[in-house]
Amino acid sequence: MKIFLLTSLAISLLSPAYSNETVTPTSPMENYQTMEISQDLASEIFQNLKNKYKSGSTCSNRAMVWAYETDQDYGVNSEKYFIHYTDVFNHAIHNEAKHPSGCFFGFCLDGGKLTGWEYHVASGFNVEGKLTIMDKYFLPESPVTPSQWEQRFIGEAEKLLNTKGNQIIKKLKKNIKKKKLKDSKRKLSKDALDLILASKGADGKYHITCKKITHIFEHDIDQRKSWCHTQRTNMYYWNQNDLRSLNNGSSDIITRENYTTENIIKGKSNVKTYFGEFALEYSYDEAFPSELRRKSAKNKDH
Repeated sequence: MKIFLLTSLAISLLSPAYSNETVTPTSPMENYQTMEISQDLASEIFQNLKNKYKSGSTCSNRAMVWAYETDQDYGVNSEKYFIHYTDVFNHAIHNEAKHPSGCFFGFCLDGGKLTGWEYHVASGFNVEGKLTIMDKYFLPESPVTPSQWEQRFIGEAEKLLNTKGNQIIKKLKKNIKKKKLKDSKRKLSKDALDLILASKGADGKYHITCKKITHIFEHDIDQRKSWCHTQRTNMYYWNQNDLRSLNNGSSDIITRENYTTENIIKGKSNVKTYFGEFALEYSYDEAFPSELRRKSAKNKDH
């Protein structure tokens, strides 16, 4: 998903994973179980996923409509499968280290324009006991496994490293030596360089993998040591803002400073158990504007 305006950009957070020892946040899969369906039904659902989408539409809006209509038409509940990209991913892969100012939660400055990727999300189904991903926008031919879906997005990054890795490493080293850069920006290039070097396998090739997480706070506080994170949520969560509100009581990016017991407890009131009317209306309007909004919505917003 392309970057959208964040609730806060003035945060300096570049540290290993941190956890609150007093109370734990709520999982977006807590007390939720997807219905097991057959291969035949999965194929039918996939064929009928709405695909007259707006070019350049947002992934979270497409996934919300797909989840809602599958629930309405088939009585089948699904889940969401996220890839959250880190600062080092965007700086090393998206920017190819050309812009020493670096990236912050998908926010990259390229010639005065905002570029970068925060995350991507698609629908997940329990097909005969196995998690199966449906993303008709990027993989329109058939449902795929989680690893196949991930490879669709990190495969290009691996290809880039294995064809232009030496040039990227050279640029990162140059950034590190620039005394005019702030320490935090030099550190970003240093962390990106360290991760690239650590990703080189015994076969001499670079390999990128995403870490599995349960809570989005694990992603927010791990922007420098991982390429990306994958996360499963129930079908009612819309985007990263929903997930942060669940974990920490606010859509703000989670930091060591604001990740408090009070906020974690506050977040527990933000569990999603039905489709929010605003999220549905916005998703239809942004992703499928040519389609009539269904009038059979069963639920209303909080």
